[in-house]
Amino acid sequence: MSESDKYEELQRRVDFLEKELSEVKQELSSFVKPTETAPQQPSTKKQVRFFPGGPSPQKAPIPKKSLLERFGVKDDLEMFLGGNLLGKSGLVAIILATLWFIKYAFDNYWINESGRIYIGLLIGFATIGVSLYLSKKKYNIIPQATLGSGYAILYISISSAYHFYNLIGLTECFLYLFALSIFTGLLAGKSKQQILYTFSFLGSLIAPMVVSHGENSYKFLFTYLTLTNALFLYISKDTTWRVAPFLVFLGNAFLFAGWSNSHLAESSFPFPFVYLCATYGMLLVREVKFMPENRGNVVTSSIVLLLFYTFSFGASGVYVVGEFYPQLTPHFFLLLSLFLTLACQYNQNKQAPGLQTLQPILFVLWVIAFFVSLTDFTEGRWTSLAWLAFAGSISILGAQKRIVWFLFLSSVLWAFALIRLFLHETRFDYDYYFLFNPRFGLFVLAASLLFATYWVQRRKSLAGGMQGFVFVGLFVLIFGTMVENYYRSNADYRSLGYSYVLVFYMLVTLIPGFVKNFRSLRISGIVLSVLLVVKLYLYDIWDMSLVVRIIAGFSLGIGLVLLSIVYQKYKNKIQEKKP
Repeated sequence: MSESDKYEELQRRVDFLEKELSEVKQELSSFVKPTETAPQQPSTKKQVRFFPGGPSPQKAPIPKKSLLERFGVKDDLEMFLGGNLLGKSGLVAIILATLWFIKYAFDNYWINESGRIYIGLLIGFATIGVSLYLSKKKYNIIPQATLGSGYAILYISISSAYHFYNLIGLTECFLYLFALSIFTGLLAGKSKQQILYTFSFLGSLIAPMVVSHGENSYKFLFTYLTLTNALFLYISKDTTWRVAPFLVFLGNAFLFAGWSNSHLAESSFPFPFVYLCATYGMLLVREVKFMPENRGNVVTSSIVLLLFYTFSFGASGVYVVGEFYPQLTPHFFLLLSLFLTLACQYNQNKQAPGLQTLQPILFVLWVIAFFVSLTDFTEGRWTSLAWLAFAGSISILGAQKRIVWFLFLSSVLWAFALIRLFLHETRFDYDYYFLFNPRFGLFVLAASLLFATYWVQRRKSLAGGMQGFVFVGLFVLIFGTMVENYYRSNADYRSLGYSYVLVFYMLVTLIPGFVKNFRSLRISGIVLSVLLVVKLYLYDIWDMSLVVRIIAGFSLGIGLVLLSIVYQKYKNKIQEKKP
């Protein structure tokens, strides 16, 4: 078939398909009348068309937040100014105008002393009534500030009745202020208004100062503060406030610091100490139990508060215990570690969402408290023993439980323990037997704990750096043996003794390295061999006597030749991949 015939055949097929398509359209048009066609509703979904080689569909741009929204203000500028800021400014103006009017009436003797107090109480209760009415009408901003303003007016009126006019006694004034603070605190917790609780707590802190005349009524003071903190703990069961806990912490810290600076020496031990323990326990319960359960997660403020609480309690406790019973300071740190142990145990048993975020923080704080307690309890060689045992316990526990951050923490403890071992235990010569003495025993203990850390996770390596525990343990053993050689050998043969120490540990690492095919042990042996060679050529041949050089040369030469023969014999086995 020629090209022209093919073209004609193709043209006939196209014409046939066009005819068929026209007939199909006519049949379809007979089923749908023009008057019955419903207008097509616009689709609510965005239609995205894809074209070959065209641009990819673009995502909808994320709307930018306004300046007010970035600072936590959800309303627009007009609502923020008119419905929030200006309303609160008006309340401040009303309070000031009330105070100016009362002062004007006082100056002109329109009202006697009791009348002045009653007017203040009336204005305060009226302001609180207005705030409750506005709250009932679903106004969310003004009622909080109005209620706080009414509370402030009541507080000023009661304090003035005692301080300026002697209309009520000290006991009555304190009870009124305390009842007002309790009522306002409970109301704040019920309505979940943090600003109202701020007024309540500040009033509860100022109340003891208002009724105080400089006497040291510390039993009453700390009982009162403990009850105030207990109220805050009760309110915290159903709230997720972030500012109020900082306020409570700072209020207690500054009040206790001011009191202890002036009156601790003339007081007794139990009341301030029990207050500190009770306050720390309650604040710890709030951040560890209530806050993660209420929020569903752990926020940065909880971690910061936990650190503040712990270090403040530790510093205050040491100060109080040191004033009365200095010998009990390590026991206090044990008590602090007990608090943190209970918190860690709660975290381990309670599987609330986000709760495990606090576990590393609590554990680190526990380690610090227990480490300080061990240091205070012990001295001399016993301190070295305690540090080594503690570091080893944490590293073995981390390897056994397969918790990587335990191992990082234990590495810090190991650094402190080994530095003390190297610097403190090697300073003096004692009349010890070679290797059979407590000094070398500490080196053996440290190496054993380091080896055990690697051994408990050997079947399934936890991290790539776990072999470092083996290398550090081997270094500790070699260093300890070198120290023994330094103190127990003759000065003429001391350098030769160092060489034989290296030879001994080279054999200790190479033999099991070949038998069990452990590459890390063989590498350790090779490193020790290199050190022997470097020592021979850079030091021994220049410093040793001729006889010692001959002995060292023959020993080292024969040993290195044998090592080379062994490597050639076990070449195939060595090439197998082993740890």
